Amino acid sequence: VLYGPDQAKMNCDRVFNVFCLYGNVEKVKFMKSKPGAAMVEMADGYAVDRAITHLNNNFMFGQKLNV
Repeated sequence: VLYGPDQAKMNCDRVFNVFCLYGNVEKVKFMKSKPGAAMVEMADGYAVDRAITHLNNNFMFGQKLNV
């Protein structure tokens, strides 16, 4: 789960493009029940580990991301 993306500036395509640098992305979905959160499903655990290592606590469009 990705916390912190600004939905006014981020959409599913942009989240996909960022995460696909670290592995195959199966699905991206913004959660209606939790505003400011997106669920990213990746193909394997190694891709998840790489994405967490590189993206957690980084900033995008001035918003801190928690992966």
